Amino acid sequence: MNTFQVYDNDPVIYNSERSLSFTEDQPLLTVHSDGTLNLKEELSSQIAFKPIKMQASSSLCRLRDVLAIDYGSPQLFNIANLTIVPVTVSQVQNLRVNVATEEYQIFEWDSPSYGHPEKYRLTIAKGESMHYEEELDGRRTVALTKVAISPSGNFTFKVSAVDANGETPSEWQRFTVFQNDLTCDGECSSGGVPLCYYGAFNRLEQFVDSRGAHCQCFHGFVGVGCDKTDNCQPEKTVDSYGGLDWREASANATVQVPCPYNTESDRQKVERSCEWNKSLGRAVWARQRELEKCKPQYYFKKLIFNFFNMNEA
Repeated sequence: MNTFQVYDNDPVIYNSERSLSFTEDQPLLTVHSDGTLNLKEELSSQIAFKPIKMQASSSLCRLRDVLAIDYGSPQLFNIANLTIVPVTVSQVQNLRVNVATEEYQIFEWDSPSYGHPEKYRLTIAKGESMHYEEELDGRRTVALTKVAISPSGNFTFKVSAVDANGETPSEWQRFTVFQNDLTCDGECSSGGVPLCYYGAFNRLEQFVDSRGAHCQCFHGFVGVGCDKTDNCQPEKTVDSYGGLDWREASANATVQVPCPYNTESDRQKVERSCEWNKSLGRAVWARQRELEKCKPQYYFKKLIFNFFNMNEA
């Protein structure tokens, strides 16, 4: 089932020998001198994913723990508390990083040795904070993420196997950026280049999944094959020279609208660009810019006021 590791660094050989035993008889486990733990009975009668702590009534201060004793003088000992969690799906195996660039990552793992996961949950942490999380089809054991990471960041990831009863997480595994500017053959539109990973026989090839052949998009292009352009959505802004209606625009495009309180003959306009924001991974409106001086709203009100005063006179 599992193994204990016990160390005694005493240089005297007979003093470094030790024995392992439970502090109380208990029905579920046996422990051997080499640290091996074995089940005495099946755990099918236990509630899945409910921890079983090897501890009796705390009011009696009696523990069902593993006791390690050496044969030195004085005789030393240590106690390890045990918690067993019966599961219906075990941890994923051989968790690994295929590619990790500053713009995308590909993670792989082998299926659990026990149980049938309905899905997997991939979690990426930056330091102590969760950075990214995604649920994945239980039939696949590879995941592509397009998360911006820096070479100097402290990033770790884990994959949890999930079934109807609960989930079993893997250990956290640290990773860093170790590949950039990979090139391989593949098919993409003019908006990108093939997104590469190490496939069969450790050969660089284009990453393909149920969504199709993936491409790494140039700024402003989106989609699996980079065949679409991202857009800035229609927006209304209000400034000292009045309200302006900005129509939808594609990334890297520039839009001009006339100043609202100038005459057509003035031909004065306000300009605004739809720019690609790399950190957000989408197109956003930049700040608007006057090509020439727009007349402010109060100027138009002043003209109306003067017009009425002239009529009254």
